[in-house]
Amino acid sequence: MQISKLLQPCTSWDQALKPQLKQQGQLKQQWSKGTQRACWWGTCRAPAGGQPLRLKPPAMPEMTASATASARVLCGLLLDRTQTASCVSEQGSCTHVSLCVRNSVGLACLCAGASPPSIHALLAVASDQLAEQLDAAHGSEVTDLGIFRAHAAKYEREFFEDMSALGVRCPDVLTRVVEFMPEVVGYVQRIVDNGMAYESHGSVYFDTVKFREAGHVYGKCKPSSVGNATLASESEANFETSEKRSQQDFALWKAAKPGEPSWESPWGKGRPGWHIECSAMASKVIGAKMDIHSGGEDLKFPHHDNELAQAEAFFHQDGCRQWVNYFLHSGHLEIEGLKMSKSLKNFITIREALQQFSARQLRLMFLMAPWNKTVSYGETMRAEMRAKEQAIKNFFQNVAVALREGEAQQAGTAAKWGADELVLSAAVQEAQVKVHEALTDNINTAGALDALSGLIKATNLYLAGKQQAAAA
Repeated sequence: MQISKLLQPCTSWDQALKPQLKQQGQLKQQWSKGTQRACWWGTCRAPAGGQPLRLKPPAMPEMTASATASARVLCGLLLDRTQTASCVSEQGSCTHVSLCVRNSVGLACLCAGASPPSIHALLAVASDQLAEQLDAAHGSEVTDLGIFRAHAAKYEREFFEDMSALGVRCPDVLTRVVEFMPEVVGYVQRIVDNGMAYESHGSVYFDTVKFREAGHVYGKCKPSSVGNATLASESEANFETSEKRSQQDFALWKAAKPGEPSWESPWGKGRPGWHIECSAMASKVIGAKMDIHSGGEDLKFPHHDNELAQAEAFFHQDGCRQWVNYFLHSGHLEIEGLKMSKSLKNFITIREALQQFSARQLRLMFLMAPWNKTVSYGETMRAEMRAKEQAIKNFFQNVAVALREGEAQQAGTAAKWGADELVLSAAVQEAQVKVHEALTDNINTAGALDALSGLIKATNLYLAGKQQAAAA
């Protein structure tokens, strides 16, 4: 039996019934904890009328000795999270129905037949819930760093596959934190030696007070956010710990916790803080001065401000007071007018986007908007980018045809320019100037594309005029 077919009516029933019961004020939820047997059943009338939908799978079989250890763990976790609800039917009797199909998927699978489903089938439909439960129950038992690296490698591989599909060239240097751990530890140690960090309970914190006393400025990218504990805590768990000397201080090295990867250091086993990784790796590859640094506008504080502070503290003895010359903070992507966010469930991946746009259309979409402003993604934008891409394709095709015809007619000899050629040459030179001016004006890619569109129009007029002259 295909599990997806089994779950389809259950999911539809759940989604249709729950809002109706909430509206009637008849919904009372309760949790069934630690049960070893469960079944879910019910009779309710469809919201739009019609025949009642009856669901009564067989009772959940007992866990048997023949079941594998993995199956017992997975099924037990799902059973512990089974949610039920009591509602009053039209006849006044009490009916129990499952209103959490996602968390009861395992029950539905196991109730579907005499034998439990395979582990792979169970993971296919309940991986998110199982991951949360397994991490909570057994995450602290994971100590092999290779497991963490394999997890990251999966997403690294997918990222570069996406970049290749978009036509983005590979970077000159690829840095991975796990390969720079000695450099990270040494980086933290030097900041401590320079008097701008301190150890506390196995962790190391950046001392923002000492940093200022040494003549540096903290919070260059977004000064107004300095002291905002809400923003600062987004990048660091337990940000308001009593281990710190000042609430503005932030972690350079975190003491090891169960379930987290950890490495040896002078302060005991632990892991890098979020911000120190970037400073340490970039300093190793680029050095004490960086010309251009980019990132999303939401990274101004605390991430980029903390990066700057760390690097200036590290290179303090070298007289560094400005590690980065220019920051390019890009705007967010909006989906149909709303900021793309997992919480809003309007998240779209590059692979999904490439099913609707070509790689060139996506690149045009980003180039047509200012790099530091919001970009809107949606059906309207897709139609506009298709038209622009087609215009560019037509241009290159027309030019290629004209070049072939010109070579055949002239047989290697150059013809004297007439008035039309002089006008086209002037249009080329004007486009070159406008593109340069646009790109030197805050990287105005939209202005550069407008200049190229003007050149395309001028070229098309020139080619059309030549075709009319030849036909006369």
